[in-house]
Amino acid sequence: MTIKLEEISHWACLLLKEKDKYNYKNYFNKFINMIYYMNKLYTKDIIPMLHPLEATQILRSDKVTEYNKEKICKSCAPIIIDDLYLIHKFLE
Repeated sequence: MTIKLEEISHWACLLLKEKDKYNYKNYFNKFINMIYYMNKLYTKDIIPMLHPLEATQILRSDKVTEYNKEKICKSCAPIIIDDLYLIHKFLE
């Protein structure tokens, strides 16, 4: 399988220098060939893993760690009506 380096660099929004194009072309060809090879593998009888490391996530306990700061916040507000903070009109 061959690729056009200019197309891939355009799709990936890469700006390639002329001196680096040969190295990138080899890299992209190897990558595309690896994907092509992986797509040809027989995987019908293989069950997909939920996580590649088969690890469990450590969960924290479900408890309140903050207290209600509503009164403190309202104490420095100039005007509050129906739990809404009113501010001065800046624009006409």
